[in-house]
Amino acid sequence: MKREISPKIMHRLYAAEGYLELGMPKQALVELEAVEDAGPLEATRLFLLGHALKANEQYTEAIEPLHQAAELQPEMYSQSVSDSLTECFRESGHSDLAQFAQQTSDAIKEESLAEEIVSEPKKPEPETQRLEFKVQIQFKPHFQLTFKMEPRNNK
Repeated sequence: MKREISPKIMHRLYAAEGYLELGMPKQALVELEAVEDAGPLEATRLFLLGHALKANEQYTEAIEPLHQAAELQPEMYSQSVSDSLTECFRESGHSDLAQFAQQTSDAIKEESLAEEIVSEPKKPEPETQRLEFKVQIQFKPHFQLTFKMEPRNNK
């Protein structure tokens, strides 16, 4: 059974995301704290909450929601969460954890690049035809200028 998502929840999540894009993390936090049960969008709520806390320089508080978002939906947030966790660990004085998160982020990037290379079939190069023209300029009396263009024979 599919659970319906309240339009009010959707509105608050979109508003929070918008506030974050505008550099207004405090307003984003207000919107996110008003969401009691995001249901199937809980990973999104946690992800946004972690980013809002990080943007508000509450690095220690941002770690847990980011970690939970990654656990709920690792395929969606792995790269972004790893990068954010690296920054939060570093800023909160956990350099060993920051280093581990950075290594995880680098590994994810390498894996993503490898998947792109493997999954994208090579596209054939479009055939191009080079045309060259010979241009003749003739000055006639009364300052008239004429152009004569003929394709060159490149054989």
